[in-house]
Amino acid sequence: MTTSRSRRAAPAKSAGGGRFLATAMVAGVTLGMGALLLWPRDGERSEPAPSAVAPKPAPPAAVASPTGVRALPAAEQLARAARTVFGPTGKASSAGEGGQVVTTPARLVWRGDTAVLISTAEMVDGCHGCTGGLDIAYLKPAGDGFTLVQRWPDAVSGSSWGAPPGEWSVSDKFGANPVIYASGGGTWQGYTCSVFTLTELGAGGPVGLVSVPEGYDDSGAGTTPATTLEGKIANIVPGRGFDVHYTGTQSFTDHYVRQGDKYAVRGETRMPTC
Repeated sequence: MTTSRSRRAAPAKSAGGGRFLATAMVAGVTLGMGALLLWPRDGERSEPAPSAVAPKPAPPAAVASPTGVRALPAAEQLARAARTVFGPTGKASSAGEGGQVVTTPARLVWRGDTAVLISTAEMVDGCHGCTGGLDIAYLKPAGDGFTLVQRWPDAVSGSSWGAPPGEWSVSDKFGANPVIYASGGGTWQGYTCSVFTLTELGAGGPVGLVSVPEGYDDSGAGTTPATTLEGKIANIVPGRGFDVHYTGTQSFTDHYVRQGDKYAVRGETRMPTC
């Protein structure tokens, strides 16, 4: 008996694959022709634009180095200024109205091209009513040293018993010129008072700007009730004015305004004095 085997039909090729291949070929030809059309012909190709280069910043201006005496350390400048004013010893001892006065250099301040030597002046064995102070001298640099322009031995007042100011400093907050703040005082019959002064280092020399009551205490005098007040400078406006705020048994503020080369309190102060 003969058995016939059935033949399997060969799988049919996918029609979709053929269409994909044809589409890809057409797309490739189209892109190639487009690229040829867009490619610039000789002479039409533009050179790439040069990238913007930021200009180089100008080199900083050279700062002139100090020369002569200004190139020396501060301590050496002070020593040379002291020898210029007071001689080889760098300090002075002289006879005053209330006794021997010893003047000791304390600080050198530059005001432009002028050097200002500030020295403390103390009276040895001074009397109760005697006061010391600050000695001020203006100098000009000369090579590696100084020459003296002018000296003011009693420029700033100090405290009783021949003492210099109990506290002093140099400030640049009041205006274009440096200003010396100096506080001094004493006790008389149980009343203790202190005053501060402002002295401007002007072009022609020191100028006293104002003297302001700073502290008051009458408890030593047996006053009932006792009054104790202390003032502090506040609200400085350069070249125009400042406040003095007092605290203690009372609290109030005095306002000082500049009038020419002086300061004056606005209205009347409530601060008692000795």
